[in-house]
Amino acid sequence: MSSGTLLEVEHLSMSFGGVRAVEDLSFRVGKAEIVAIIGPNGAGKTTVFNCLSGFYRPPVGRMELNHDDGSRFLLERMEAFRIASEAKLARTFQNVRLFSSMSALENLVIAQHEQTKAADSTGWGCLRPPTSAPARSPLARSAGWRSRARCAHRPFSSVSTSPRPA
Repeated sequence: MSSGTLLEVEHLSMSFGGVRAVEDLSFRVGKAEIVAIIGPNGAGKTTVFNCLSGFYRPPVGRMELNHDDGSRFLLERMEAFRIASEAKLARTFQNVRLFSSMSALENLVIAQHEQTKAADSTGWGCLRPPTSAPARSPLARSAGWRSRARCAHRPFSSVSTSPRPA
């Protein structure tokens, strides 16, 4: 892999039973490049992202991620929680589901939950080793955006999601 490459995927294949979702896919993403994976429904786009993030374990293929600091990660050899915590690669979902009976602030605090727990082999954040720095609560870490959110304590269902005029 060249030094200007952020992500390289070689010969990735993934099947479900007899259905081949991805077959012999190879591509490279350079640093500062914007790349899209496009195709019709059922073409395997989501399967590729699920393989990269460790949600699926592909039986064939190589997926290498390089960081600016020189660290290199062979994603196909890593467990999913290590891909997120060490390689800093995670996927998001298209469907945003908000809790309409909760306030905007409560929705934002829940969204931050994944960042507040340490990933470990058990998945239980309470088992993480102690650190020398005092832990900041999600509420303390969110003080900056909370001070600017005028509707933070209103139920989310009462907040307009229409664009504001410029």
